[in-house]
Amino acid sequence: MGDIPITVYLPGREPLRLGLEEYVAGVVAAEMPLSFPLEALKAQAVAARSYAVRRMRLFGGKGCPDHPRADACGDFRRGQAWISREEMRRRWGWTFPFRWWRLERAVRETRGLVLVHSGEVAEALYHAHAGGRTEAAEEVFGKPVPYLVSVPSPGEGGKWELTRVKFSSSEFARRLGLTSGEAGRVEVVARSPSGRVLRIRVGSREFSGREVREKLGLPSTLFTVERRGDGVIFSVRGYGHGVGMSQYGAAALARKGNDFRAILGHYYPDTRVRPLFFE
Repeated sequence: MGDIPITVYLPGREPLRLGLEEYVAGVVAAEMPLSFPLEALKAQAVAARSYAVRRMRLFGGKGCPDHPRADACGDFRRGQAWISREEMRRRWGWTFPFRWWRLERAVRETRGLVLVHSGEVAEALYHAHAGGRTEAAEEVFGKPVPYLVSVPSPGEGGKWELTRVKFSSSEFARRLGLTSGEAGRVEVVARSPSGRVLRIRVGSREFSGREVREKLGLPSTLFTVERRGDGVIFSVRGYGHGVGMSQYGAAALARKGNDFRAILGHYYPDTRVRPLFFE
């Protein structure tokens, strides 16, 4: 069977018509470092393929909301990031052949495989770094999903293990839309079971953790905050919304000898990997 066609929209361009496996390769290249272990790259390929299939009109999906003829959005803010093979050559330079070999193998050895729950292709959300534990979907998106629950994510390491971000009092207030006089005491008032901030009080105003993350450009909502002198310091663990597979966590599990099926089973409990088309 040939490659299934998928139409991808990139802002400012006419939609591209690609084969699904070519598209998956471009997503993996854009979303995960090619230096990660091969089994982690395979897990990413299956997650990316599942995410796309759920949205493809061919399979009953709603497509890309930004373009009526597109199945997938190539902008990471609206879907999965994607880059072309030409862009890979430009970014990677002389290392392209080595990276491409690993990328092509990860996609080829998982060709046509998707993640399934209760007979349907799963919503295989993922993020860069969970900060030690993933988040349940209901805490971020307001709706529980049986396989998008909070699970441990040990051994992630890397640059997102801990990030410290400091703001002057005036900049902190400005970004939150407050006057300096309104931005008094800062206090976390509610956290999710995974430790992420649900609500935070600044002076007499309350914000959601997600609002604060977006307004301040923080890596995640897994943070502590303190006032020090004329500034506000955030200590942040992880990167991303925290739901589904942690990419750094997948790499850590792969280094411990887990294959891509075991990695996916850990981050998406009660799912299984199966061919998109089967007898």
